Amino acid sequence: MAYSDEKEESLIDLASSKNIPYDELRKAYEILKERIDKAEHAIPISIFNEKLSGLETISKYLHENSHLSFDEISHLMNRSSKTIWQAWNDSKKKFSLTFVVKDFEITVPLSLFKNRKFSVLENIVSYLKDECNMKFSQIAELLKRDQRTVWTVYSRYKKKSKK
Repeated sequence: MAYSDEKEESLIDLASSKNIPYDELRKAYEILKERIDKAEHAIPISIFNEKLSGLETISKYLHENSHLSFDEISHLMNRSSKTIWQAWNDSKKKFSLTFVVKDFEITVPLSLFKNRKFSVLENIVSYLKDECNMKFSQIAELLKRDQRTVWTVYSRYKKKSKK
């Protein structure tokens, strides 16, 4: 990985001031940076609410909380930047506040949404059901949706998966 001269000097200064071998500090820096990058590309479940659709919620969170451009979001989600902008614009009308993230304990990887075969909600529900082994009632509570809606979404996901 390429480092700027400024970053390199900062790491060298820190290593020498703390009497830590430079290679160990650089390795620790790489590990932390990778973890932070992965966390930045995860969507906390706690932001979902009954007012916004899944795409509106994610677009709003990534643009306003993570400070990503519409082009960056569209690339990460495999959607057009116009679609992302429209979802964000609609979300502002319905929910003008910025999200306050209460909990990062349960997150959904942003990479899920690259698969356009499934809707945003289908991807979230299937991930929580299949990967996190959650019950429909738990998923419904987290997503602020009716349990029957969650069951229907999962059923639709399963049918599409077989095709």
